[in-house]
Amino acid sequence: MVGKTISHYSILEKLGEGGMGAVYKARDTRLNRVVAVKVLTADCIRNPVVRQRFQREAQAISSLNHPHICTLHDVGHQDGVDYLVMEYVEGRPLKGPIPVEEALSLAVQIADALDHAHRKGVVHRDIKPGNLLVTPAGVKLLDFGLAKFVPVPEATAESSSQTADLTQKGEFLGTFRFMAPEQWEGKDADARSDIFSLGAVLYELFTGKRAFEGKSRAALIAAIMHKDPPSISTVDPLSPPPLDHVVRKCLDKDPDLRWQSAGNLRDELRWILEATPSQAFLPVPPVVGRRLRLMKRAILGLATLLVVALAAIGIMLARWPAGPRAEAPLRKLALTPESLSDASLQISPDGRHIVYLAGVPPRLWIQDLDRQQPREIEASEGARYPFWSPGSDFVAFAQGTHLRKVAVAGGPSIAVCPLPGPSEFFFTGAWRPDGNSIVFSSGNPHRLYEVSARGGQPKLSIQPAESDRAKAYAFPLFLPFAAGHPALLFFVGTVNEGEILVQDLESARREVLIKGGPFAYSPSGHILYQPTRDDTTVLFALPFSPETLKPTGEAFPIARNAAYPSIAADGTLVYLDTGGKTDWQFQWRDRSGKTLGVFGQPQPLMWDPSLSPDGRRVAVAAMENERDIWIHETGRQIKGNLTSDAPPEYAPIWSPSGSDVTFTVLRKGDRQIVVKPAGGSGEARVLVEESGIQLVSDWCADEKCLLFSRVTPENGRDLWYLRRTDEGGYELVLFLRTPYNEEAAKLSPDGRFVVYVSDESHRYEVFVRPFPGGDARWQVSGSGGTQPRWSKDGKEIFYVEGDTLVAVPVTTTPGFSMGAPQKLFQSAGFRSSRTFAPQYDVSPDRQRFVTIEPAGEPPKPVIRVVQNWFAEFRGQPGRDRR
Repeated sequence: MVGKTISHYSILEKLGEGGMGAVYKARDTRLNRVVAVKVLTADCIRNPVVRQRFQREAQAISSLNHPHICTLHDVGHQDGVDYLVMEYVEGRPLKGPIPVEEALSLAVQIADALDHAHRKGVVHRDIKPGNLLVTPAGVKLLDFGLAKFVPVPEATAESSSQTADLTQKGEFLGTFRFMAPEQWEGKDADARSDIFSLGAVLYELFTGKRAFEGKSRAALIAAIMHKDPPSISTVDPLSPPPLDHVVRKCLDKDPDLRWQSAGNLRDELRWILEATPSQAFLPVPPVVGRRLRLMKRAILGLATLLVVALAAIGIMLARWPAGPRAEAPLRKLALTPESLSDASLQISPDGRHIVYLAGVPPRLWIQDLDRQQPREIEASEGARYPFWSPGSDFVAFAQGTHLRKVAVAGGPSIAVCPLPGPSEFFFTGAWRPDGNSIVFSSGNPHRLYEVSARGGQPKLSIQPAESDRAKAYAFPLFLPFAAGHPALLFFVGTVNEGEILVQDLESARREVLIKGGPFAYSPSGHILYQPTRDDTTVLFALPFSPETLKPTGEAFPIARNAAYPSIAADGTLVYLDTGGKTDWQFQWRDRSGKTLGVFGQPQPLMWDPSLSPDGRRVAVAAMENERDIWIHETGRQIKGNLTSDAPPEYAPIWSPSGSDVTFTVLRKGDRQIVVKPAGGSGEARVLVEESGIQLVSDWCADEKCLLFSRVTPENGRDLWYLRRTDEGGYELVLFLRTPYNEEAAKLSPDGRFVVYVSDESHRYEVFVRPFPGGDARWQVSGSGGTQPRWSKDGKEIFYVEGDTLVAVPVTTTPGFSMGAPQKLFQSAGFRSSRTFAPQYDVSPDRQRFVTIEPAGEPPKPVIRVVQNWFAEFRGQPGRDRR
């Protein structure tokens, strides 16, 4: 059909196919608009029952006029082809879980559309996520191919005559897991059957899980007929309590006990959306170049403050009297800066400024809450983990090899001290409350160091316990000087999990508070924290006493999809709303960036893809419960795990023969370089286990040497290699040691040169040196560069600049030379590895690239601001500090 014309509709492409026909994207040549054309298949045209259904669909849609129901433009028959012409709806199928506020809004729209159809005497009979498209203007209800007309009180004689059902005896119409019990019993479906189906859709929308499941059709039918799904609140503890009741009533087995109309269901959903405190965040325009507005919420009964500008909030925060005052009201707003980095952000102690990272590479921005526009901190490219001084007059941050600070009023940044250990390993810091010194996390493993705020040499601040030798000490945060003694909160753990500890800095008494990741202390007497560093689904609050340094109650959830909480002295909370987790998948892309196909299976987190020599498999480090090595097939949607043990594994690379995979394992505080057969059946073999080993990076073509990086406190990361001895073992050989950090080394195919990254210019650039020795050096990148690779034929070097892949033509004979760089394409996956192994690989012909891309539209992170966050929970059992 593609390329043909039906009537005056030119068929452009096929959109999909169902039981009755195929749907095509087409152009209406008369009105010059894009439409959707549904055409009966050849088999269906010969079936009189199906043709009648097709005509009924046209009649059903033509009787409806609603903003959330697709519009019928035309119906016709030409050259033996029956067709419908409908509004072309560009959107994504409804899929959960999504934030409860957005889900409620969409649910109201669906129920309203369904109520309109039912009032016109149309029962849809196939309500399912695939027939609901989410567009920028809201949801659209599609596909009335199984619709049925039923009498309604105001029906005309014409519409009443259309009530005959086309269902054959013993035939079930609908999608199995969304069909109501009475449909499985062979009874007539009515409006309440649609409501049951909508209940199953809403359950998936709010939870991301199916309401009814079964390994066979019989098991699925049994579940629908006799079982109830788990309550929504057990899946999402932050869901509004009335939501359970509303959805459960939709899913009642008895139609008489369900909502009796979609209008009643709509009104109930709308009440929850408007009344529940967790309704929270309506869309707010981007900060950059747009005016911020307050969220829709009654503020102390003053209706005129519903649309107050952001400037008013900042002025109130800045000028609020210092003495006893009435409690500030609960207020919520959202900031959506352009290119917001998925990393830390902090509100100043006085509640007047928010510092965050945005752009590629990330730069520091400050949003003053008494102004509309944010402002960029000059020369802050590559900044990491900013944090505030107690007086809110300085921001400190890591950049390159140093800890730096900059005045909030502006001006050049000032170096405070060099960072111990590798520069990329920095996990924030904290000023002492008196402002005289800074405690920060750096080194390998991370340790807590202290330095004068005026500058100097850092000293180890907290001595790790012997049992914590391999664990990181990170995210330091000073508590208020309660009872005259200073105390520090900090994180102790690994990349996957850890605990929040508190230490009295006078007595050195140390206590474990709770398992969790990044956290903040609230003056309401709570510690807000993420359950783990990789779980940003729910933010919890733990009642806590700074006097006793002990919890005073059980933790409770306060926000979903929340990361990096920060709280001002007045109780204003900010955090990063990540929008939920994103699965990632492999794609083939050409040199222009065009997607050529996908392969393997999506996974939550993926790093360091390595294409096998025969091009049939890709090894990757991925997070599924543990950080393991997985292998995906490039020709099929298949994956399998090469490792499945507890220690985290990193940076897989194939041996040149393709028989083995080499990777790095973190075990007992040290890293091992390990080789394992790619088939997975053989035992892993440890090549070397040495202190300071970081990541293995490349084999020589003859497998007699293996490049890797190693770290020392004195020199940071250096480049080494293993050299095979005559006895069959391996010896360690130093390749490159400088005062800077070198990483991500790759050998040229002829083995004569190494490409690597170095931060000697205070940002990472790509360099080439002769191998195994020589004084020559060539700088390949000039505007920042990471993740280098050689092409398989040695004729190009690829690297990443920001989020863009760059190609540089090179020659290695008789010596090294290079041409002008060429930017190829951008990828979201490039951002997730700034210095380590590449997030892509190259086919032997240099024309295709394996990249890691989001599976679906990735959520856009948003900065949430909540003034007096605890007002929403005060008085609820177990919430207040006791």
